[in-house]
Amino acid sequence: MNIVLLINEFTIVNLTILGIILILKRPLGIQNMVLSLLVFIPAVAILFNTLLYYDLVGKFPIALILTFSLNMLWSPAFYLYVLLMTGVMYKPQQKDAIHLIPLMISLMVITPMLFLPKDEFLFVIENSKRILPWQFNLVNLMLALQCVVYVTLSYIKLKKYNLEVKNLFSDIQKISVFWLQGLITIALVLFVTIFPPIIYFQKLDYFLFFLPIGLNCIYLFLVFKTLSSPILFTPKVREVLSLKNEIDDKLKNNGRSLSTKAPDPQLSNIAERLLCFFEVHKPYLNPELNIKLLSEQTGILIHPMSAALNQQIGMNFYDFVNSYRIKYAIDLMNEQNVEKYKIDFLIQESGFKSRSVFYSAFKKETGCTPSEFRQVNLNKNV
Repeated sequence: MNIVLLINEFTIVNLTILGIILILKRPLGIQNMVLSLLVFIPAVAILFNTLLYYDLVGKFPIALILTFSLNMLWSPAFYLYVLLMTGVMYKPQQKDAIHLIPLMISLMVITPMLFLPKDEFLFVIENSKRILPWQFNLVNLMLALQCVVYVTLSYIKLKKYNLEVKNLFSDIQKISVFWLQGLITIALVLFVTIFPPIIYFQKLDYFLFFLPIGLNCIYLFLVFKTLSSPILFTPKVREVLSLKNEIDDKLKNNGRSLSTKAPDPQLSNIAERLLCFFEVHKPYLNPELNIKLLSEQTGILIHPMSAALNQQIGMNFYDFVNSYRIKYAIDLMNEQNVEKYKIDFLIQESGFKSRSVFYSAFKKETGCTPSEFRQVNLNKNV
């Protein structure tokens, strides 16, 4: 059997199964619905390219308009997925229909081709293997520009989110989306590698072979990470993200910003209150600590607390809390009977939920690993 055909058939089946899994996942979140659309779109595109390669488009002309229309939906759908994953948006609004304008233009360009005489239509399709008609070139150009714009916006949103969660939570391992930033980089490399052959190569063999392989790898990873990150969509996390968005909106309306460098005499007092509270009450030992909970415990509003941490103490909430956790772990390790404390015990006692986060924070705070630190202390006690 032709290896290209086999790979494409496998990709269509694989992406379809992934899309069905997302739809059947309960509870069905809107992010899963959007991701299922992102999965189904390339399945249809691969199907169309396969039909084109084997001269079968004439028997299924509707595949032409369906493929180009869905392709124009992919970039806005991906941007929507990013907004949902980062808590910027919880459900689409009516105003978001503006993102469908490129789709409408694509429909106006491609649809008239379906009404060409059959012989002329088949001639255009067959000839497109060598020279793409202007309609295809126009839509492909729009598609490329749209991808650049939306992927860039998505990357900016993700970068901002990954910075913001460090100002809100003391444990970000399951709510950060650094993996999605990396996935965008990989997808861009794939796009740059694959897209030019669509326009300049006389045959689609290259496109039909490498694109499905890349899509299978990317979407398997994307679906796995989405399904394995349910904590992102828990009410507790959403509540904190929503509260932060509300505060930012109010500050924006008042012409203020969290990142402002203007001196504020109250921030110094807030910083002192925080330091005193941490020394006396040790809130950092609670692994579920977030800025909303700390605000309730101290009576300090979230925005001034964040401003005091960033401007007076010079740390975000995440690093500030973990620095105290590491100091607490070090105090335990400095005891005479240091050898009795296992690493897992230290992690649990100091408020960490993850071994990897503990090791990373420990190395950042001390410049060495817990094992190296323990060995130095043991040598001192000998």
